[in-house]
Amino acid sequence: MPERKPRYLEPASEILPYLPRFAISMSITEIREYFFDHCHGFSIMYEVLASAEGSKFRMECKAAGKDLCSWTVNSKEEMRQCARWGIKSIISDKPAQWRSIKQHVS
Repeated sequence: MPERKPRYLEPASEILPYLPRFAISMSITEIREYFFDHCHGFSIMYEVLASAEGSKFRMECKAAGKDLCSWTVNSKEEMRQCARWGIKSIISDKPAQWRSIKQHVS
């Protein structure tokens, strides 16, 4: 089976080789199929990362040195969980709260 990846990834790598590439998705299956080998990290909806499949995916990313980000995370407990998982950043309506939690958990 030929490798599957979006056509814009190669030009992006050539034109901006110094910028990390992230895929944004709600689908772990989609990321594995199209983006895993071609991106530095992934931004994924919190509920997906909190699932059993999300747990496996977080371990795969850690083993491969891929960064993870999550969205939209507004509750303190979800933020704490993201920090425990090693999530690099989140999208939130409460960024100061995230910074505080991340500083104390890291």
